[in-house]
Amino acid sequence: MKGQISQWGNSAAVRLPKPILEDLRVSPGCEVEMWVEGRELRMRPVPAVTSHRLEDLLAQIDPRHIPELEEWPPVGAEIIKDDYSRR
Repeated sequence: MKGQISQWGNSAAVRLPKPILEDLRVSPGCEVEMWVEGRELRMRPVPAVTSHRLEDLLAQIDPRHIPELEEWPPVGAEIIKDDYSRR
């Protein structure tokens, strides 16, 4: 499939035909990543972040901002012995 580079203000644009958009499962307004390899323009959709992984969130914590834990002696009533707490 061929396309054409068109002028768009001070930039240039390439129109993507509907079959390509459907194959990529993207629509106008989707974010894409672009780079050049040799003399080829490469492009791929940037996946939308819908949730965060705990591992990634914890990796962002600066260890200098983690408070020190205080050790307290057991008092004896810390463990609640009921059906709900045993689950």
